[in-house]
Amino acid sequence: MRQEAPLKNRELEGSRSSPSSRTLLVAYLVHLLVPFLFLVDSLLAVLRGEGGTVEREVIAFGVAWVLVGLGALAVARDRGQFLRHAAGLLVAVYALFLCLGLLELGVRMETRYFNRAPLFFKPGSKMVLDLTPWPRVGVSPKVTFSVNALGLRGPLPPHEGRVYKIIAVGGSTTECASLDDSEEWPHLLMQRMNSLQTQYFTWVGNAGVSGLTTVDHLSCLRRLPILSQADLLVFLIGVNDLEAALEYGGASTQKTLERKAELFAEHAPAGVREAGGFFRHFWLYPMTRTALLDLALRWKIARAHEPRRSDQSKRRSAGPILPLPDLQLALQEYAQRVRGLEQECQVRSLRCVFLTQPSIWRADLPQSERDLLWFGKIGWRGHVHGYASAGDLARAMDAYNQTLLSVCGKDHLECYDLAAAIPKDTSAFYDDVHFNIGGARMVAQFLADRLLAVPPFRQRYSLPAGQAHGRLQGR
Repeated sequence: MRQEAPLKNRELEGSRSSPSSRTLLVAYLVHLLVPFLFLVDSLLAVLRGEGGTVEREVIAFGVAWVLVGLGALAVARDRGQFLRHAAGLLVAVYALFLCLGLLELGVRMETRYFNRAPLFFKPGSKMVLDLTPWPRVGVSPKVTFSVNALGLRGPLPPHEGRVYKIIAVGGSTTECASLDDSEEWPHLLMQRMNSLQTQYFTWVGNAGVSGLTTVDHLSCLRRLPILSQADLLVFLIGVNDLEAALEYGGASTQKTLERKAELFAEHAPAGVREAGGFFRHFWLYPMTRTALLDLALRWKIARAHEPRRSDQSKRRSAGPILPLPDLQLALQEYAQRVRGLEQECQVRSLRCVFLTQPSIWRADLPQSERDLLWFGKIGWRGHVHGYASAGDLARAMDAYNQTLLSVCGKDHLECYDLAAAIPKDTSAFYDDVHFNIGGARMVAQFLADRLLAVPPFRQRYSLPAGQAHGRLQGR
C-alpha cells in the first residue's frame, strides 16, 4: 500500500504535466514552420529560375534548422524532459521572431513617414568620399557630395532676379557620385551658361540617382512637385533600362520596373526586389547586409597596401561572356516609356530635353580599358549568368539611343545626340558609362552650346561657327 501512493502521485503529476508537454510540443513544431516556409519559398524561386545565392543559402540554412530540430526531437529518450529543457530556448526564438517583426515594421514606418526625403538623399546632407583605394582615371581621390534643402545636388536657386531653372534627371551618369560638387556636369553646365550669357541667371539642380530607369523618372515626375517647378528638365536616359533588359534576358521588365519604382518612392533600401524568394522582400535583410559589407570594406581598406580593382569588375573579368538576348520587346517598352515621359511633360507644360547615353563600349577596346568594365550582366529574372562583350554592349546601347532619337523625331521632341559627341575612351570615362572630370566638362559644353542656341537664349547667343546645335525638332 505504501508503494502504491508514490506511484499514484507520479501518475497524477504526469497527468498534470501532459497538457504542458503538449503545449511545448506544439510550440516546438510551430517554430520549425518559419524556416520551413522560407525553405519552400526559396526552393520555388529556384525552380522558377529566379533563385540566386541568397535563395540557396536560405534553403541550406532552412534544411539544417528543420533537420536538426526534428532529429533532436526524434532521438530524445524522454521527450517531455527534452521539451522542458528546450522551453527557454523556444522563448528566446519566439522573442527573436517578435523583435525582428517589430524592427521590420519600425524601419518601414520611420522611412516612409518620418524621414522621407523629397527625392532620395536627405536634404541638407553632405558626404566626403575617399576614393584613394580605388583610383579612377580622371577622377579626384577625394570628393564632396552635397545635397541642398530641396533634396537635389547643387546649390539652392536664387530668390530674386530673372532665374531660368533647369533640373537634370537621370541615373548614376547624371548623379556623378564619384565627382566633386564642383566637377559634376550639371554644375559645370550652370557655370558655362552663366558665363556665356547674362539674360537669365541659369540655375541647374541635379536630380540624378544611381540605378533609376525611365519608369522611375516618370514616377518622380508625377509625385515630386519640385520637378514641375523647373523651366526645363534634361533627361539623360537609356543605360539602366538596357541593364534591366539584359538581366531579364530580353523579357518584359515593365511590371518589375514599376514595382521597383514603387519601392524607390517608399525609400526602400537597395536590395529589396520583387524577383526571388520572399526573404528579399524584407527591408532588414539588405540593410544588415549593407552594414556588414561596409564593415568588411573598411577592413579591406585598412589592410590594402596597393590600388584595388572593384569587386564588380573582378566578377565581370571572371564571368563567362554570353551573347546578347533578343532586345526587340525591350526596345518597344523603352519607346513607350519615353512617350510616357513626353506625355507627362505636356500635361505639366514642361519643356523637356532628352539626351542619348554615351559609353566607352566598342569592339576594339584595349585590355587596359576592358579591365575597367563592370556593366553588361546577362541573366534571367534578375539573376546573373554571365556578361555581354564590349562590342555587343556598344550595339545594344546604340539600339537604345537610336530608339530615343526615332521617338523624338516622330513626336517632334527636343533631343540631342550626346552619345555621338563623347569619345569612347578614358578621356571621358572612368568605367563603362560614368564620366570622369574630362567627360563631365564635355557634357556641360555640348549641352550648354545647344541650349544657348535656342529660345529663350538664342537672341543673345549663337553656336561657334561650324557647330550644329543638334536639335531634332522642337515642340
